[in-house]
Amino acid sequence: LKPMIGQSGTLQLTKLTFKFAKTLEQHLLVLATTDTGTVLTGENAEHLLRIPAKVQQENSDVNGAALEPLLNQAVADKELQTQQQLEVYFERENEKLERWAEDRRKALFLTVEELDEEIKTAKKQARQLASTAEKIQAKKDLRTLERKRDDALSEYHEAKKQIEQEEDALLDEISAKLELDTQIETLFSIRWTLTP
Repeated sequence: LKPMIGQSGTLQLTKLTFKFAKTLEQHLLVLATTDTGTVLTGENAEHLLRIPAKVQQENSDVNGAALEPLLNQAVADKELQTQQQLEVYFERENEKLERWAEDRRKALFLTVEELDEEIKTAKKQARQLASTAEKIQAKKDLRTLERKRDDALSEYHEAKKQIEQEEDALLDEISAKLELDTQIETLFSIRWTLTP
């Protein structure tokens, strides 16, 4: 700040709040310019705010119009940064959701495939039986296995629909978290003069 000794300008502290889902994210934006139009970096503006000061005139009207473009740019930058964080969150949650759904589908279909194998084996064994009574009993056992497989297949399709509904609900929840509500509140604006 040494090169600015002797200069005056305007400084504004603004609270930026982002609300999304049940999350509240807040940022304090310190914006400052000199009367000649030089824009202070964020770091210099924050440093200026921390320097011990004397009040020369209270409650003077401060024109913050020169800071408006700076504020708009700072808000846009923070929004972009937050949107990028939300995008990373969405990708991570979406991957988890896809893995979970795939695991559930595989586990359910595995039962159907195991029963199919049991049916094949039972049919093969039934053909090799000698007596008619044994063949009839084998056929009854086979029907029971086939009904079991059909029930498992029906359960698979019902569960698949349920998984899709759960996927939709989770996607809705994630998309609600991606909706950003922005609130801007100017905490104060001051005129400053940097003296040696």
